[in-house]
Amino acid sequence: MEGQRSQGKDVVGMLEHIKEETVAEMHSAIDDERSAQAAFESTMTALTKQEQELVDGINTYKQALADTETSIEEAHENLASTERDHAAIVAYLAAIEPDCTFYITNYETRKQSRESEKAALEVGVEKLEASPVFKNAVAAQEREEIAVISAYLGASVTDFLDDFRQGKAAAYNPAKKMLSSGVDVVPDFEVPAVDRNRTSPFPFGGHRFEFRAVGSSQNVSFVNTVLATMSAASFKEFADAIEGGKKPEDVAKEALNKHWRVIFDGNGYDPAWLDEADKRGIWRIDSGVEAVNMMSSEKNIKLFQDMKVLSKEELIARRDIKLQHYAGIVEMEALCFIDMVKQSILPAIKEAEQDTKGVMTALAAVEKGLAAMHHEGRSRAHV
Repeated sequence: MEGQRSQGKDVVGMLEHIKEETVAEMHSAIDDERSAQAAFESTMTALTKQEQELVDGINTYKQALADTETSIEEAHENLASTERDHAAIVAYLAAIEPDCTFYITNYETRKQSRESEKAALEVGVEKLEASPVFKNAVAAQEREEIAVISAYLGASVTDFLDDFRQGKAAAYNPAKKMLSSGVDVVPDFEVPAVDRNRTSPFPFGGHRFEFRAVGSSQNVSFVNTVLATMSAASFKEFADAIEGGKKPEDVAKEALNKHWRVIFDGNGYDPAWLDEADKRGIWRIDSGVEAVNMMSSEKNIKLFQDMKVLSKEELIARRDIKLQHYAGIVEMEALCFIDMVKQSILPAIKEAEQDTKGVMTALAAVEKGLAAMHHEGRSRAHV
């Protein structure tokens, strides 16, 4: 029995040893399986990431390919457009080639023609400058005879008033003439024989006086205001004198003797008239700007205020407006002159191979004056 028990214990010990080894092997197998599972999962994660990267790369390449195809299409369209433009340019050059050939071939002929035209123009200018009409016009412009305000009455009126102011018995018998209408059914009619002196700023025309000193672009409204105010002031002076006890004849004679120096029946464009006017003591203003400035003189302010036509402030405002208007006209003319010289005159002179020094000097002077004018305008604007 003891032997059997000992043998049994050995068997139990062996079985327990086998059990322990089996358990250890089982745990080891489990650990290996877990490690394999972890390795498997890590491998799958890496493979999934690589797969996504491959998909993204494929999509990127697809988009790049699509963009490239679009660029190729646009390049084809641009090439086609360029080819069309080239064809149009070739057609245009072919169309203008005959004209270009004509101008190039006939350059010398045109150059000679311009020289002939220039020579003819110089001859024409010389003839124009030698004509009496041109000389009279230049003299009138340079001397500004119209700055002397005189009155033309004609022989009949002048003789009558001259005798009257000297106390001589006189009768007014104006000369008359017959005027034909040129129509058979309308008879000839009688008109005064007074000559309408077109060189006088204030001529008598038979039935009325004319004021011929108004500029062609000038508005006559203010001119008429001035004339009417002067006439009203003179009538008031006559009326005050007569109402004060003087005889009308004496008042008329006194006025004629006082102002007889302004009566001039000669040629107002004759340079000798200026010297004669100076000797007579007739006031003259040769500058339009200076004449405008006289609107605000004390004498003229008193005239318009006494006649209750314009106040001092109204006269000064009109003076300033006229000066600004004049400055604007001068500015526009100067700018127009500069454009004409730069765009037309200088290119023509250079094409004709002529010296441009004189024109450039004149152009620089005008530009300098215009710049000074603009500077003055800005300075006044900031005052």
